[in-house]
Formats: sequence, structure tokens, C-alpha cells
Amino acid sequence: MAWSIEGRYFENCSCEVVCPCTASLALGADYDYCRVALVFHIDSGEVDGVDVSGLTVVPVAESGKYMHEGNWRLGVLMDETASDEQAEKLGAVFGGQLGGPM
Repeated sequence: MAWSIEGRYFENCSCEVVCPCTASLALGADYDYCRVALVFHIDSGEVDGVDVSGLTVVPVAESGKYMHEGNWRLGVLMDETASDEQAEKLGAVFGGQLGGPM
């Protein structure tokens, strides 16, 4: 399954200023955990031939101090205007089933 998205990104986390964890998964959070919301508004994109332009996806995660150690808890909030097919495809991208940092 191939995918490509372009758009806008915003994040907010439990660290003091800037989330070091999303800059590099090997950098430690300010505390013994990282709780982060990552907001992606997709201006244009497709996943396996399915157009996902105009949708917003918000992965919400909790991990230990070092994200690269794994054991994340992850939820994905999906744009209510997404069709079932779009939601399934974006869930695979942002849920980590298609590779990449998620």
C-alpha cells in the first residue's frame, strides 16, 4: 500500500516547551512519559489510490520517556466527514501498519 500526504501539522505534548520526542524518537521526554497529540490537516493526499484530501487526523499517544523503546498507547481521532474507506486507509497510515514513524 503506497501513500502520500501534504498539509499542515500541529503538536502539543506534556513536555515543558517543545516536544523532543517527535524531533527524534531517541531523545527523552522532559518527564518519565510523553503524552502527545499530533494534528494533521491533509491539504492533498492519497492512500492506495483513495483520495484523503481535506481531512484531519489526530493521533494521540502516550509512551515512556523514550519513544523508540516502544510500548506506546495510541488512539487515532478521525475527521467525521471521512468515508469508511478513507477512515480505514488513514487508520492504517497513522496506526503504523504502513511503516514510517507512527
